[in-house]
Parts: sequence; C-alpha cells; structure tokens
Amino acid sequence: MGVKFVVSHLDEQLGPFEEAELKTKWVKGELLPIDYVYDDAKQDWVLLTERFAWASNKPEASSPPPLKEITVRKARPPEAPKPVEITGGTVVKEWKKDTAHGARVKLVNGVGEIDLSPMQPGRVEVVLQESSAGMLRLQNPLKIQVKAPEPQILEWSMPATQAVGVDALIVIKALDGKGQLCSHYDDQFTIKIQASTNNDINVPLKNGQAAVKLQHTRAEAWKLSLHYSGPKALKLPAQMNMEWTPGPAARLILDGPQEYTAGEPLKVHVKAVDQYGNVAKTFQGTVILEVKAS
Repeated sequence: MGVKFVVSHLDEQLGPFEEAELKTKWVKGELLPIDYVYDDAKQDWVLLTERFAWASNKPEASSPPPLKEITVRKARPPEAPKPVEITGGTVVKEWKKDTAHGARVKLVNGVGEIDLSPMQPGRVEVVLQESSAGMLRLQNPLKIQVKAPEPQILEWSMPATQAVGVDALIVIKALDGKGQLCSHYDDQFTIKIQASTNNDINVPLKNGQAAVKLQHTRAEAWKLSLHYSGPKALKLPAQMNMEWTPGPAARLILDGPQEYTAGEPLKVHVKAVDQYGNVAKTFQGTVILEVKAS
C-alpha cells in the first residue's frame, strides 16, 4: 500500500490521499499553492510546493484562481496524554504542537472578518500571505497573546466498588468555565478518607490533572472528599463513596470457643476467607469436619 498524505486546504484538513490523487487535484486546480501537506519525516506541515516537485511547476490543465489569503498560526489538536508514574499517583505530561493553516477572508464594502477561535495558549501572529488586491499591503501583522483560561471547577471519578488488593484509580481534572481541561494549571489538593482508619493523601495536580492509585486489603466502605486550601476560588466535587469488596476465597478457617462446658450447646463456624482474611461472601461449598476427642 502506498504512502498517503493529509492536506490542509483553506483551513480544512482533507484526506488521506495517495500522491497520484494529489497530483490530479493539483492539475484540476482543486489544490492551491498555499495549501499544506503533513510531512511525517519532519513531523510538521509544509507547503505542497516544497514537498512535491510537480507542485512547483505550472499545472498542466488549469491554474488556481487569484487568492486573498492570510496565514494564521494555530495549534495542532492535542495528542492523547501519556501517564507518568510518580510517588503516590500518576500525572499527565503536557502536550503542545504548532501547525499553519491558510484562511480566506472576503472583503465587502472594504471590511472583512475572520473567526480565529478557539486558540491554544501562546503567542499568535496573523500575517498576509498573498493578495490579489493590486498594490495593497498589510500595514502591520496582528500579534495576539492568547492567555490560558483560569480553572473554575474540579471534577473527579473513581470506581464505586473495588476488590481488595487491586489498585483503585482516582482521576482528578481542573476545568475552565466551558468544561475544557486547564492543561497549564499546577496545584496541590488533599483527599480525605473516612473509614475504620482515617487517612489524608496529598495529591499534586500537574498539567491540569492527576491520577492517583490506591490499594487496600480490608473489606469496608470508604467516604472520600477532596479539599483545597490554595488561593483560587474553585468549585469542588461532592463526596464520593467506595466499597472495598473481598477477593476470591483462598483458605478455610474455624472459629469457636477455646473452652467449653460439657453438656452445653457447642457451635463452631467454618469461614472461607480471601488471602487478606476477609470473609469471601460469594463462596459456596461443603466441607466435612472430623472431631477428635482426647
């Protein structure tokens, strides 16, 4: 199978296409000199005319129409985050890559408008790439400093039930007012656990999110709450409950009195327990006991 390419045509990604398909579109005038193609070798977008020799020559059938174009530097959609293990939990690396797109702006009565949102945090410069408006030139490029939105909401998720001895994953995210992840935000939070033994766990939030792995060996119910003492006004999530359930039966134990008065009722319990000593409530079976007197 031949190599396929994705192109950016008038701020719209198309493809993937084989090179022969791209050449046909070029000849028909469906692709323009300002269009970009993603180059896997460079891990970036490059002009068609830079990537393919046939695109630097005059098309055989027809020429592209006159252009009124500006180039807008925008961020490539974020890649999936890869977790990084740290002491007491997991954080997610930051991602940020740039790419370039051309956008057509039509002027009516001397005025044109383009919507550049949404933009990723950073510095953006809007410049004129090519114009068919005679000798007119763009006076000055437009430079915009895009600020990262401030976090407003903390949300978290965790399993409602978890088997003892197995990691329970708690994921925490800081979101802005539109529900978007604040990937620039770092801070510190505390998870409070109410159970047979209370416990506090400090959680470092990195790049707007954190993932904490907890393990427990006692079958019991937990009540968890998230706490914050920093300077920001954040809406914290509601308290969550987690039930630690016994593992599979690992052994049998006998439970009864160490002393007994003859003639009185005597009852002995047989229990199936997991490897941590919790009663394996789902175990079903029959055992035979032998009583040896001395």
